[in-house]
Amino acid sequence: MCAVTNRTSLILLLEPTLTLALLPMVYSPAEFLYRDKAYRDGHGAGSVFLDWLRTSDDALIGLQLDIDLLGLDAYGRSTFTEEVKQQQILDAERNLGRDYVTRQEHRIQVWFGGRRDFDPEQSCDQYLLNCNYVTDVGDWGVGASFEAHDPDIRALSELRANWISQEIRVTRIRSCC
Repeated sequence: MCAVTNRTSLILLLEPTLTLALLPMVYSPAEFLYRDKAYRDGHGAGSVFLDWLRTSDDALIGLQLDIDLLGLDAYGRSTFTEEVKQQQILDAERNLGRDYVTRQEHRIQVWFGGRRDFDPEQSCDQYLLNCNYVTDVGDWGVGASFEAHDPDIRALSELRANWISQEIRVTRIRSCC
């Protein structure tokens, strides 16, 4: 059972519309169900960084993931075969048809609205993701854990998005990062 905590886990699923959940958990779940699909950790914890994308006036407008780091263990060694890495990139490319997702070199950017004018100096947080979720049919998402009082989490909770916090059923929790 997961206890209420001062940490919040963000789940972002690459659905046709921006789909988010905020769960009162120390770490993002290792596995959960959403709309009869099982989302499982696709690479193990702690190998992908997330940056909040901010404007020069500090407005939160998106987040950025480094897809080249998918599948690396804590020592930077790949846990994926080359074939699996290519499939991850193809899955990411498939999701680029979403109007809120773009790719810039080896990064995927997820936008929370129409603004794209992020300031790289304001957008270098380097939060460690807890999970890179995949389903058996190739659906993809990510999970990360933050302090519940983090101003970015408060700003995020005010976004117009498909909020699914109440629809997620956690089937396996993560006991550590």
